[in-house]
Amino acid sequence: MTKGEIFAEVRRHAQVQTSGVPPLQRQIVTAGKAAARWAAAGFPKRSDDELARIRSICERCEFWKAHPKLGFMRCEKCGCSALKHLWATEQCPVDKW
Repeated sequence: MTKGEIFAEVRRHAQVQTSGVPPLQRQIVTAGKAAARWAAAGFPKRSDDELARIRSICERCEFWKAHPKLGFMRCEKCGCSALKHLWATEQCPVDKW
């Protein structure tokens, strides 16, 4: 397989939707921006109480689903996993928290 064919295959896989989540390329860009916001704010974390409140909301949300290949829970609107819950600079894409 040539280098060009490898890159084409990676791009094709990155654009495939998995269980309704945004394409991988968009998730990478969004995660990078979120990490930059978090770093710029001094890496603030949510309190245990706030974290429990957010997790409770997500567990009841229609967009919070198990990833079919990886087995962990994630949001089908933004593609995030529970890591986003920890970062105090981030918010729910449908304004539930």
